[in-house]
Amino acid sequence: MSFHVTQNTELDVAYIQLNSNPIAQSREIGQTLIVDVDKFDQAVGVELLSLSHIPLPEDIEKLAHVNKNDVAQLKMGLQTIQRSSVSSGSPTNRSRVDATTQTPTLDPC
Repeated sequence: MSFHVTQNTELDVAYIQLNSNPIAQSREIGQTLIVDVDKFDQAVGVELLSLSHIPLPEDIEKLAHVNKNDVAQLKMGLQTIQRSSVSSGSPTNRSRVDATTQTPTLDPC
């Protein structure tokens, strides 16, 4: 599975696309968070409207239904944004991160 993180430090916003499902509706959750959901009311993307107020993944999961397959992407996306914000962002005002999650494999002994 892949996800995308788009960040604009100039506007102090970021978006985490969790999956490629079509967006049916956007839900404003608080003053700094918008969650895009599909027709099954599952999160497709998360928009942060203030990089100084980055929520914990658990808080987003409490407020919106995040498919269990997308939880790892949400956590990695929030960590990416937080690291970028702390280190004052990337060389440009807009950055995009594409990542692929991998299922860990056990090394047989």
